[in-house]
Amino acid sequence: MSATNDLSASQYRRNDINGEPCALIKVQLATEGATFEGNVITPVDYKSGEYWVYMTKGSKEMRIKHPKFLPCHVTFGEFGINNGVTSLTTYTLTLLMPGNAPVQKQKLIVNYTPKNAMVIINSKTYSGDGHVELELPIGSYDYQVAAVGYTMAEGTVKLNASGPRTITESLSRVEQDGLSDIGQNTPNEIKQEKKNTNSLSPHIINDDANKSGEDVTSTFSVAYSNNLITKKFDYVYKGVEFKCKGEGRSVCIVSFSVKAENVVIPATVMYKGEAFPVKSISTFLNGVNYLAKTLVVEEGIEDINKYSFNEFRKLKQVTLPSTIKHIGKNAFRDNDGLIFNNRSTINEQLIRDGDECWARGSR
Repeated sequence: MSATNDLSASQYRRNDINGEPCALIKVQLATEGATFEGNVITPVDYKSGEYWVYMTKGSKEMRIKHPKFLPCHVTFGEFGINNGVTSLTTYTLTLLMPGNAPVQKQKLIVNYTPKNAMVIINSKTYSGDGHVELELPIGSYDYQVAAVGYTMAEGTVKLNASGPRTITESLSRVEQDGLSDIGQNTPNEIKQEKKNTNSLSPHIINDDANKSGEDVTSTFSVAYSNNLITKKFDYVYKGVEFKCKGEGRSVCIVSFSVKAENVVIPATVMYKGEAFPVKSISTFLNGVNYLAKTLVVEEGIEDINKYSFNEFRKLKQVTLPSTIKHIGKNAFRDNDGLIFNNRSTINEQLIRDGDECWARGSR
């Protein structure tokens, strides 16, 4: 669609109900019987393969219907007419019959770091070396940029005829070991601990601190409580509230904040000033749709019960620890586009198929 030097809008002027002169859109469509919706000033005249459609000043879209075809929604901004049509101006819009119309495409460029990330456009995956360049039909597309160990970036991009679109995304690393956060809690976590107890935090032992300058977070150990716990309680970790259930000397995570998008499930939780290990996850809530998009299960957790993540319909990226011994039936659903960082010895295809599965040597 474009403005022309055609003077028809002036020569055959038509005013709207407020007396303002209209714009004229000549819709070139080689079939009779089409109707037009929007800010249209009737009647619409058909003249030898061309409809004369008068519209009020500032109109930004129209809908075209024909009994033999699907409706067509035309947004003028896609053609660079961002402020709507202008009075006394003639525009042309050419529509080809279905089956003969060429698909109008535009270039989409995605620049990203890290370079090993994957780009997902409308659930289709692309990879490059920090750069993906595509020719796609004009329209709107949902996209994600994801890499193991990084937060995921996502959004919607609209391609139109005015020119190529470029997206630039730099992903941030996600801390995955979590034990390094004990004793360095966020304000929410400190508040949670104060809520549960006035006792001290768990004793942390660093067995190999500063040896060879290596990352010592992996060598932290926690002095867990010897007491039995059977209570249900809440615990906040990395800004997400978890509901926990005591199972003797360990804890099961039974749910967490439904609206949380980036979730790290802790391997250690605090209750009344004592530390307890999290050994299992059982977060299935029938009919509840979690909004989590990235999920990290910390090292130390051993069991994911059946259906645990079955209602996580927006989930895009999952990190499973090496300590996982068992995953129940249909723990994940609709996972064709799901990125797994699987550190366990469980076969990833079995997880994707929804089978109950065990790590090597765990049965």
